[in-house]
Amino acid sequence: MNNKKWVIIYNPVAGGGLSKTKWGKIKQCLLSKNINGPVFKTSVNKNAGELAYNAVKNGTTNIVCVGGDGTVHDLINGLCSRSEINTKKVTVGIIAVGTGNDWARHYGLSGDYRKAINIIALGNKKSQDLGVMEVFELVRNRQKSKIFS
Repeated sequence: MNNKKWVIIYNPVAGGGLSKTKWGKIKQCLLSKNINGPVFKTSVNKNAGELAYNAVKNGTTNIVCVGGDGTVHDLINGLCSRSEINTKKVTVGIIAVGTGNDWARHYGLSGDYRKAINIIALGNKKSQDLGVMEVFELVRNRQKSKIFS
């Protein structure tokens, strides 16, 4: 059985509100697989990254992301943009409830939350090389660096 410490980051407006509609069933399914921990709702300020960063900073390295591509993207960028986070030690489980779900589809993850939760519970992992790109732009006669990951 799964005895890991988890944080669940949930976007209630993902999928045009589909995630909010399914949330009760998703939460019960998570609990049935012993995937539990504090639940944090994202806000309109797209703060999934900040929530994930705080979770890892406070010792939790297992995060469930309930949302769409925007939520996943924000969460991952929030972790990868912090040099003090060892992202190789962080596990992110994705429960795709967005409109496109491109990230999940790329990895063959089901849009069925029960199957996604089962994958998380079984500990089936894949590594993702996100890469880092540094772009320079001229800003008022001086260079400014932007890092995208």
